Amino acid sequence: QGAPLSVRGAINQASLGSPATLHKRLKRLIAKDLIIAELAGNDRRTKYLRPTEKGLIYIEWLSSQITVSIQTA
Repeated sequence: QGAPLSVRGAINQASLGSPATLHKRLKRLIAKDLIIAELAGNDRRTKYLRPTEKGLIYIEWLSSQITVSIQTA
C-alpha cells in the first residue's frame, strides 16, 4: 500500500492467524533470508519489514507460477 510494514503491524493481521503464529512465520522468513526486519530512524522500538533480494526473486518466481496455473486452468 505504499507504506512500510512494521513487525507489529504484520503480527496484528488477525485475518492471517494468531500473533504467535505470525511471529513464528516472520522468524522463519527472516531465517530463510526472504525478509529483513530493520530499524528506521532513531526509534529503536519499531522495526520495519522489507523483502531481501532473495525474497524479491522468490516473489517474482511465485507470481509467474500462479500466472501459468491460471492460464492453463
